[in-house]
Amino acid sequence: MAVFSFITRMNTKTRVVFHSIWVLLSTLFDNVTFFLVNIFISHYLSIDQYGEYCTALGFATFFSILTDPGINAAMMRMISKSPKSSSSHFGNILYIKNILSVFTYVIMGIALVFTNYSTNTILLALIMGLFRILNEYHMTFYALFDVNEKFILSSIIKSSFGICFLVTTLIVILFKGTYFDLAWVRLFVVILFTLLLYKVSAALIAPRKDKRLIRNFVAHAAPFGLTAIINNVFQRSNIIILSLIHGSTLAGIFTNGFLLFSALLFIPANITRVLLPHLYRNVKKNDQLAYQFAHDIYTKYLAVAGFLIMIMTVLYAKDLIYLVFDSRYDKSIPVLQISALAFPFTFTATSTIIISLDRQKSLARIQLAGLAVNLVSGVFLIWLYDMKGAAASAVITYFFLTAANMWYLKRERIVRIGTTIRIYLSLTVICALCFALKTHIIPPMHFIASGMIVATAFCILCVPFLLTRDDLRIAKEIIGINKK
Repeated sequence: MAVFSFITRMNTKTRVVFHSIWVLLSTLFDNVTFFLVNIFISHYLSIDQYGEYCTALGFATFFSILTDPGINAAMMRMISKSPKSSSSHFGNILYIKNILSVFTYVIMGIALVFTNYSTNTILLALIMGLFRILNEYHMTFYALFDVNEKFILSSIIKSSFGICFLVTTLIVILFKGTYFDLAWVRLFVVILFTLLLYKVSAALIAPRKDKRLIRNFVAHAAPFGLTAIINNVFQRSNIIILSLIHGSTLAGIFTNGFLLFSALLFIPANITRVLLPHLYRNVKKNDQLAYQFAHDIYTKYLAVAGFLIMIMTVLYAKDLIYLVFDSRYDKSIPVLQISALAFPFTFTATSTIIISLDRQKSLARIQLAGLAVNLVSGVFLIWLYDMKGAAASAVITYFFLTAANMWYLKRERIVRIGTTIRIYLSLTVICALCFALKTHIIPPMHFIASGMIVATAFCILCVPFLLTRDDLRIAKEIIGINKK
């Protein structure tokens, strides 16, 4: 209780930063936990078995998003706007989600008939489809916690789930189980935590179905739904296309390289996860200064993180792959290096700002164009360059989406992007200098020592290029030196 009382006494900026840091650290823990699970599984299974496992999981994940065609995001918006109807919105969501879950599983089962997957891969996908759909229920419960700013509660439950999943995976490996055992154990853990999350959520907000509000809710959820479906197809289509054209083994090798890239996408996702409820609740739509402030601050610090992670990953991809997955997966190295080029375009808050302005339809049109770019480039590049083509297609699409979002914000005069362009150019120069430092100046040494030198040089170079008086002023306000 003392912790929650302390949080409520914070000023707005401090509270947003506190929640952002808390969410970031807790999600870092969760991602490390799930990353360890994937490492153990990739070492335990053969390359072919791991390929089948990843193909089945990717296929199940691809369809599972149909159970959340934007309803989580719509719930956050509608509860923020009309908290008195939160019970009805929550109850309606569970009602809609139940129907969509059954529909999704049936569609996935039918789709498996038309693939060229092996019998084991199909059976794995059917099991994984169950726990991936239940995982989407988890996302609904966490969204409910977030909109009520229960970030600590959701973090504790999420981390507990990850630990249970890790422990049960290790038990299966210890007793020499098969990849089917891994799938069944995960399903058991997901069912257990689904029941727990429902009980906790119902205690927070008792769900109550209200058919009068369903039509209005669906109307608001539709733009979010289109965006969610487009995002899912974009994020999962490359591995599906790769497995259908070149087989499941290459899909597993690609997954390892892309996994190291996608594992770090939690950073922008969770920072903006705090930003969105804040903008919904505290910022008026015509307050251009507030949106400009949020855009500039989040863009700068996310861009710094994105470019730093990019240059470090490109330079040390081989060391990372060998450290995490061993030399069996050396073909994953170029996948990781190419994928890393997308980090600067994923570490951005532009889409969050568009959503907070209730411009979901505009965002959906941008993402629909991005999906077209992804599918066309994906089929073409994967056909010619297999795994490297899949990674290159992702980079092209992320670049297109970031550029299109920035162009939209500028065209609609929501924010000015001159500062953003200057930041990107400055960080590009800094990365080029760091690359030259690593390849031409630093003598051969252990990659950890070399990486520390490069990272230190990057941070030092950021000071004259990017640090401003506003950054110092904001830092003082956050820690309470200046009260505004």
